[in-house]
Formats: sequence, structure tokens, C-alpha cells
Amino acid sequence: MKTKNVLANKNFTLLFVGALCSNIGQIFYTFAVGLYVLKISDSSFIHGIYLASSGIVFLLGTPIGGFLADRLNKARIVYLTDYMRGGLIIASGYIMFVINNVSVQLVVLFVTAVFLNILSAVFNPAAASLIRFIVTDDQLQQAQSYYGVLNSVQNIIGVLLASILYSFISIWLLFIIVGVLYVLSGFSEMFIRYNYQKSESAVTIKTMISDYGEGLRYLRGQKALLVMILGVLFINFFFSPIFSNGTPYFVTYYIKGDYLFSAFVKPEMWKAIFTCSVSLGTLIISIVLGIKSDKGEYGVRVRRWLFILALVLALIPISYYALIVINDKLDLFLITFTVVAFLIGIVTPNVNIPAGVAIQKSVERDKLAKVQSLLTIGSLGLTPFASFIGGAVIEKLGLGPLFIICAAGILFTSIFISANKNIETLGIVDNTKNDNLIDEVTV
Repeated sequence: MKTKNVLANKNFTLLFVGALCSNIGQIFYTFAVGLYVLKISDSSFIHGIYLASSGIVFLLGTPIGGFLADRLNKARIVYLTDYMRGGLIIASGYIMFVINNVSVQLVVLFVTAVFLNILSAVFNPAAASLIRFIVTDDQLQQAQSYYGVLNSVQNIIGVLLASILYSFISIWLLFIIVGVLYVLSGFSEMFIRYNYQKSESAVTIKTMISDYGEGLRYLRGQKALLVMILGVLFINFFFSPIFSNGTPYFVTYYIKGDYLFSAFVKPEMWKAIFTCSVSLGTLIISIVLGIKSDKGEYGVRVRRWLFILALVLALIPISYYALIVINDKLDLFLITFTVVAFLIGIVTPNVNIPAGVAIQKSVERDKLAKVQSLLTIGSLGLTPFASFIGGAVIEKLGLGPLFIICAAGILFTSIFISANKNIETLGIVDNTKNDNLIDEVTV
């Protein structure tokens, strides 16, 4: 029988529309804040501290978010956290409008980042696991693919708009716009309904510790999972500084004078172009995977595309030294980096989508949010430190060594994952043993 289109599902559509609003808001906020902190502090080290502190707070809050999502109404968690994020960003924008002082604004940005990441840590497990409760099994790949299409389109449009807004309006006004988008997202999500069954045990610290002990026992002995957690932990560690530290620094300090399209493209807009190139590649592959039927073989697909990702990322330091350091060809490097970003966008959905489907299908529903939060901690645990170290490497050694270290680390880690045969069991459901989980590689 032909699978009914997942967009005909009212609950999924409401969640999808909410994600549309909140994701655009997040794109605006992330794009603007990263550049703004670097601009007003004039220090890649402080920029790195900002990224690291945000990541650490998110990771510390994720276990609480997973615990709450498994025991409380997921839809309610989703819309309440969106409302709170919207209100927090609007309040921050107002403070920055009233007080035009660099030190005060840095404090406001750091404090806002702490609370935003606490709310995001509660929001993410609930939103990710909610999909499993509102769509059927045969709609999971389609739902994951539609989210890939949504994220790609939003990144293309959202980042371009963010670069324009950042260039022409005040940062406080941009914050107000972002806050309103989060509020609209919460309004859409308020009307989601699913078969929520209240947990019999109380929500206490004791039950949370007990739940996570159960989750760890559930994951113990999962050979494919342990390999992937270790592997993706280091892939994300080496991958994140390229885009979180490297590209903001590059567009701020390297793109000056007469450069490609300088007549109508400001330097910070090149960061948007790089991001949009990734999103365009992701959009194409997400559409393709959304049309294709789910044929399984998740482990084989993930292993193959992780290795390809490593080879693509190796092009970044090669082109940097060949075109910037040796030949001073800024325009040619801008073109080359844009092409490499597009290739990254082609590769990553071929890892993320089959991995996401394997998780949704393999984990028991009552443990899904908890397991996903554990996988998030396991796979992203070093990312905050990577941002901190990335800023320090740029400050002390420069941009080139950062690219070399990151590319080499990703290559060796991908070889390690690809050589392990346990990855082939990803997505193969066994009633007694589920050696088949992976977290997403984050771009």
C-alpha cells in the first residue's frame, strides 16, 4: 500500500509549522550573535569561551530534558519552552537597546546564552521524541526527510536574511524579531494532541537517577552504539571549530578590500553564502531521500558516507594553503570553499537521515527521549571544549593550523569507524539486543 503523506497528519503539520518559525529564529540569532560577540570583543578567545559555555550548559541540561520528556506531556514541554525562549530573547533585546555599553552587552549575551541553552536542553529531547508518537513507522523516513528539506530551505533563506538584517539593522531589533518568531512557534505547537499517558512515578531527582541508570543498562553491551558514540564524539570535536570558530574569524579578518562581489556583498554575507551552500546540498539530498522508499542498510550507508565526509573536509586546509597562504587568491578560495560547503551539504544527510530513522525504529518508545539525551551527551560531549580550544588555536597559531588539525582528526576518526564491522548492525532490530544506534553528526 502507498504510504499516506505525513503532511496530511495534522499533529505533524503543527509541529512542522512550529519548527519553521523557531528554526528561522534560531538561524537569525545564531548567525548574528556569533559575529556580534567577535566584533565587540575583538577576540577569538572570548568568542570561543562564549561558544564553549553555551555548549556546556546545553550538555548539562540535556539529561534533565530527556528525563522530563519521557515522563511529562511532550507537546506541552515543546510549546512552553518556545514561549519562554521568545520572551527571554525579547527581554535581552530590550536591555541591549536601553544600555549601549560593550561590557554590559557581553554580560547580557552570556547570561542569555546560559538560559537559552537550558531551555533548549529541555526542548530538544521532547521535540525529537514527539515525532515517534504522532507519525506511523512507514512515515518516519519521510518525516525525517521533510525536516531535512525544511532545515535546508530555512538555512538558505534564513541565513541570507540574517546577513542582510545584521548588516542593516540594530542587533537589539534583530533580537525582537527572533523573539516574536519563537512565540509564533509556541502558538502553533499548542494545538498538538497525542495519546499521552501520565507516568505513575513522581518526577524527582531520585527517579531521574533511577531512570538514567536504567537507560545506561539498556545501552550497555550495544557494540555498534559504543563504536559510534566514541567515533562521533571525536568527529564533532574536530568538525565544529571549522564552522563555529573558523568561518566567523575568516569573514571578519580576511575578507577586506577588493574581493569577489565586493560591490554589493558585505564580508559577513560570505558566511551566509557558505552556510547556504551547505543547505542547498542538504536540500537536494533530503528531497531525494524523501521520495525514495526506506530500504534499510543503515549501518552500511552511514559507514560509507562518513568516510566520504572526511575526504571532502580534507579539501579545506589544502585549498586554504594553496590559494590564501601561497598564492594570495582570495576570490578563488571563496569559490572553492563555497563548493566544498555544498559537498558537505550533500554528504551529511546521507549520515543523519538513516541514523535518525534507525534510532526511532530501534529504541522502545518509553525510553526514546532518555536514550536520545544520553546519545547527545555521548556524541557532543567534547564539542564545547572544541569551541574553546578552536578559539585558542586561532589566537595563538592562526587559521591554517586549525584547519589542518580538524581535517586530520576527522579523517582518522572516520577511518576508525569505517573499519569497525559492528557498524553494519545499525538499524537491525533484535528483540534481545539492539546493536544499532547512532547520534547525528552535527553541522
